[in-house]
Amino acid sequence: MRALYLPFSSSSSDSTTTSKFEAGPFLSKLVEETPTCEEEEVLIQVNACNLTMWDKAHLSYMKKLGCSELAVGHEFSGVVHQVGRGVSQWQAGDPVMGIVPIDHNRPACAEYVVVDQYDIVAKPASVSDAHAASCLEDALKAYIALVYQAHIRPADLVFLPRGATGFGSMAVQLAALFGARVITSAHSEDELGYLESLQQDIVVLDCTGGVEGNKLRQMVMDESLDMGVDIIIDQGNVKQPVCDSPEWEAPTAFWTVGLSCSVLSVGGRLVTQQAGLQVEPAVSQRLLQRCASLSFLFGQAWPLGTKTHGRYLHILRDVAEKLRDNAIRPNIHHTVAFSEVTNALEQLRPDLVGNIVVTMR
Repeated sequence: MRALYLPFSSSSSDSTTTSKFEAGPFLSKLVEETPTCEEEEVLIQVNACNLTMWDKAHLSYMKKLGCSELAVGHEFSGVVHQVGRGVSQWQAGDPVMGIVPIDHNRPACAEYVVVDQYDIVAKPASVSDAHAASCLEDALKAYIALVYQAHIRPADLVFLPRGATGFGSMAVQLAALFGARVITSAHSEDELGYLESLQQDIVVLDCTGGVEGNKLRQMVMDESLDMGVDIIIDQGNVKQPVCDSPEWEAPTAFWTVGLSCSVLSVGGRLVTQQAGLQVEPAVSQRLLQRCASLSFLFGQAWPLGTKTHGRYLHILRDVAEKLRDNAIRPNIHHTVAFSEVTNALEQLRPDLVGNIVVTMR
C-alpha cells in the first residue's frame, strides 16, 4: 500500500513558516499489508484526497504528540472497503467522504485509510470524488468562522481578503448563501477571473498589480459607506505580490489586525487564523471602543473535540447536500495522480487559487 508522509525535523521551531519548514523530502511509504480496522473503525479505499499545507498550529500540535513524521492529507473521498464488528451504519461499497483528525496521524493521501465510523458522511452519487475531497476542511472552517464565531446574520457586511483561495472561496460562497453582503479582494488576474465567475452577488475589489493595505482599507470603507463592516475573516498567512513583482515574497501579511480594527463597525467580529498574533495596546483599545470581538480559527479543533462532534457531522452533511445541489462550487486548481504528488506538494502556497487534489484511480 502506498501512503505519503513528511519527515518531521525536531530542530524546527514554531516560528518556522510552512514554506521554509526544513523537514527533508516527502516519503512515499510502501506498507506490505493493507491496514486493518478496529471494532468501531472503517477501512476506506481512497479515490481522491486534498493536499493542504501544514501551518504553525498543526506543527505545534504534532510536536506535542512526539511524532517523527507527519501524515500528508486530511480530506478524502472514497468507498468503504471493510468495517469493524461494532459498525452498523456503514457497509462495504458505500461511497463516503470525511476528514482524518490530525491526532490519528494517518495520511488521507494513501490507497487506504482507517477512520472512526463517526468521522465520515455519505457522499452523494452526483458529486465527483475530486469535488467531495477538495473542500471539506475549508467548508468546515468557513462554517465555524461564520456561524459559530462571527454569528453571521442576514444583511451583515462581511469582508474577506483574498477570496479566491480554497478556504476563501468556501467562506465567500457560504456567507452569500447565509444572506450576507460580501466584499472580497482579488490580487491577480486568475483570482479576479475566478471570483467574477461565481454566480453570487459579491463585491470584488480589483487589487491586481499589488495594493497597499491602507489603500485596500479605503476601498473597503468606500463600499461600506464609511460605516464599517460587521465581520472580517482573516486568513492570516496569505500575502500579496509587491507592486508588479511576480514573486509572492511580501515581508509581512498585507492585511494586519490593525487594519481590521480600523474598518470594523460597532459590535464587529474579527476571526483570524494568525497563529502568532500580537495585538498592540492601541489596537486592543480600538477593539474595546467598538465593543468588537476577536476569535481564533483552527478547523481541526472540531474533529478533535468530543463536545463539538455532533455539530461537526451536521456541517459535513450540510456541505454534502450543498455540493449535491450545486449551491457551492469547489475551487480546484488542478488534479494530479499519486505518482506526481511530490511535485504537486512543492507547488502548494497559501495564495494558490484553489486546491490541488490527488486522484488515486
